Amino acid sequence: MKPTLPTSWAAYFTRKSHPKGGAGDIEVAGVSNDDLYDWCRRNLDYDQLIREYPVRGVPNSGWVHISWRGANNRRRAFKYGEKK
Repeated sequence: MKPTLPTSWAAYFTRKSHPKGGAGDIEVAGVSNDDLYDWCRRNLDYDQLIREYPVRGVPNSGWVHISWRGANNRRRAFKYGEKK
């Protein structure tokens, strides 16, 4: 039996915003990811803003994901995968 993961992953990934240029995972040198997330939340228009895999007390852990749809941005902001 052939493994289905590569085909399934390819199908999943083609529906995502990253390869279409509508999303990115970002970090900025000299700025903590916590501060970057907070700044983006207050100052930018976005569809989703996700503080991914932060570790409490480690402000540079994880990364910030941001996506943009255009006129129909939902402004959803949340943390995902937070570790204590």
